[in-house]
Amino acid sequence: MAPLRTCNAHPGWGQRGFTLVEVLVALMILTVLTLAFIPLFVYISEGSQANRARLVATKLAAGVIEEIRALDYEQVGTVGGNPEGSIPQLQTKQIEGINYTIETRIWWVQGSDSNVTAYKKVQVTVKAPDALTGEVVDTAVLGSLVAREGEKTIVQAGEIKAEVRWRDSLKENVKIDVTCTETQTGWTDEEGSVIFGELPAGTYSVAASYSEMMVKPVGVTGQIWKTVRDNMLVENWKTTPVYFDVEWPVQLALTLRDADGNPVSPECLTATLKPEGEEFALSCSLATLAELDLWPGWTYDLEIKDLTGDKYIRSQNPSEWDGNFSLPSSPTTVRKTLTVKVGMPVADPTPGIVPEGAAIALTALPADAAIHYSVDGTDPTTESTLYDPDNKPVIPSGGLTIKAIAVKDGMLSSDVVVFQYSTPAP
Repeated sequence: MAPLRTCNAHPGWGQRGFTLVEVLVALMILTVLTLAFIPLFVYISEGSQANRARLVATKLAAGVIEEIRALDYEQVGTVGGNPEGSIPQLQTKQIEGINYTIETRIWWVQGSDSNVTAYKKVQVTVKAPDALTGEVVDTAVLGSLVAREGEKTIVQAGEIKAEVRWRDSLKENVKIDVTCTETQTGWTDEEGSVIFGELPAGTYSVAASYSEMMVKPVGVTGQIWKTVRDNMLVENWKTTPVYFDVEWPVQLALTLRDADGNPVSPECLTATLKPEGEEFALSCSLATLAELDLWPGWTYDLEIKDLTGDKYIRSQNPSEWDGNFSLPSSPTTVRKTLTVKVGMPVADPTPGIVPEGAAIALTALPADAAIHYSVDGTDPTTESTLYDPDNKPVIPSGGLTIKAIAVKDGMLSSDVVVFQYSTPAP
């Protein structure tokens, strides 16, 4: 008997397709997976670009090293540098849309003996934008040493060795310019120093600069700090040491108020800052004081004067600012609110031994401040004797002690000052 066979009355029966919901779910899963892999693809692409950039940078650095190795020893140096040579200190090249900066630095290196120009050290740094951040970074760094073949040619010259310190350490990568008739440029190495060799005898100026740090001043030129070391004497067969200190600068933003707390306009006012222990002081308008970099390691004595009448309107007030700064970790602005204060009275003649009957003149700034004094040993107040320039205190036989203060409306009274006088022995 033949087997039974079944057949569908409708050909589509028994065949089931995807529903709309299933299609949407599948698309969502595919989208999520795609989005998850996109960052990976981007990272791989950027990593490949970074590797490519490093390879190109290494080839560029190696090319400069090979170019230097092909030179005679005397030609190994940079344009405008010391040692002087034909290699540019800075070059830029664009390859595959990427800008590469090539920095070449060549130093003199001191030998085991007293020869400070025994051989030369070369460092080539290639910088390029980081593929991930876009920040320009060191992409490749290659170095080499170059030694002289044969005996050294004796050169009648001297050297300058510049050293840069930051707190308790030495600072590398500081730009040093040495100038006589022309300027030669070098950078401190990892030991914080750089040698300028084979310099003709004479006087040189040496300057240092480093990014956002300031160089410790050695004086004042006009209304700016002087940091250049002038008149550095170079003698044949000798090395002249030059030292610099660098530090993060601070800026002082002052707000002045009168004794009632009302703001005082900085217009027509000048500020003078004198570092303690130094022989120089810097003056500038009070309005521009906040733009001035200050060396944070100093203690400053601050004076503020009125330019229109050269009136002294504030002396140091330690309770508001003692003249010191904390060492910063980056460029820092320090804000202080100060109260204007009358300057302490000044006596003429100065305290000491004076003739009997000498009249003592008292003055204070501002000039229109009132001066009160006492001669009985008590501290003067506004109720004490008012100084009259037509009736000055007179020194009797045996001497006199004068205590004085200066007062003015809208300003803090001065500190009490003591003037001790004596007369010659009979």
